Amino acid sequence: MGYYDGKNEPWMIGQSVWQMIWFSLGSTFITLPVGYFVMPFVFGKSAVGQIACQYFTIMLWGNFLFPLGSALSSFFIGLGKTNLVFVVSLATYLLHAVLSFLLIFPFGVVGAAIAALASQAVICLVYFVLFLSREMKRYECRIYRFCPSLFIKQMQASLPAGIAPFITQSAWVAASRLCAIKGADYLLVFSIGTSFTVACTFIRDALFQAVMSSASYLIGSNNYKGLMELCRQAFCFHGLIIFVLSIPFLIFTKELLELSFKGVEIPLFVLYSIWLFLIADGFRAIGMGLVAATRETAFFIFCGFMGWASGYLPTYLAFEVWMWPAKTLWLISIFNAVVIGSLYFFKARSLILGKSYTQAPLR
Repeated sequence: MGYYDGKNEPWMIGQSVWQMIWFSLGSTFITLPVGYFVMPFVFGKSAVGQIACQYFTIMLWGNFLFPLGSALSSFFIGLGKTNLVFVVSLATYLLHAVLSFLLIFPFGVVGAAIAALASQAVICLVYFVLFLSREMKRYECRIYRFCPSLFIKQMQASLPAGIAPFITQSAWVAASRLCAIKGADYLLVFSIGTSFTVACTFIRDALFQAVMSSASYLIGSNNYKGLMELCRQAFCFHGLIIFVLSIPFLIFTKELLELSFKGVEIPLFVLYSIWLFLIADGFRAIGMGLVAATRETAFFIFCGFMGWASGYLPTYLAFEVWMWPAKTLWLISIFNAVVIGSLYFFKARSLILGKSYTQAPLR
């Protein structure tokens, strides 16, 4: 979206978003069979197999809502309507929290899945109504036809970025299964960290979407000098969020644990590690956004496979060979995020420098 806006071709924006809408809806035909196929292998022998399968099954049927929400929110971020996205996202997270409180206690993991999908459905509905409003007439948002040539062009840039998280998540699932097999201590540390990091995914998503859309606009308008200022602003925003999160994670740690996991003994080292992981995860998200803006997203697949080398392999060695304690799990995750984030930044630097030299005027 930012790319076409930078090139002063606004009529292409709405049509491009529609291609991603059709893909999001059609993704169900991919995720359902794949999900049902891998579910027994991933959760079958774990201590939480039955519960995990229930949650995973419900999420599979509503999985299309997440790429749909990303496609629609990217439209507004690309147009610079970040305040709108912030308000809608904040309202949705509050709705998610309320629904989780109302549904988790009576229905357990089924209620958690329903709460997640219901809140995501609401955010998609709100964005879709705004997307079709008269104010967006300039972007031809009501031209909903499927355009094969435009769809292929969009997929060339977005499909690798879509495949890469699947590869990355497969490494994460393998590591989580290893924790489930190792025993209760490892599964507890994994579950606690996942709960906090999932609650903070809006930070990573906001950084990625904002950097990608803004950098796309700058690259589309050949304003490569503005990218340094963009990075500075992104790191400042991330630093501000991390500073706010340091209050509960580093200062009021006991209160945070009492509020979130009452009656469960958790080493403070785990909370400190999770806070450091959120720093590293934001660093990775900014690098990802820069690479995505260059539309050279095939590199995402390489980083996905690297996640096995820098994520799962160290986890296996630490717990199966070196017998590290469970509390070190999130240190490995920090290492993985820093490695992958560094790869993204190095790649973005080389791609952006190459583009700037190519677009430089001849003297």
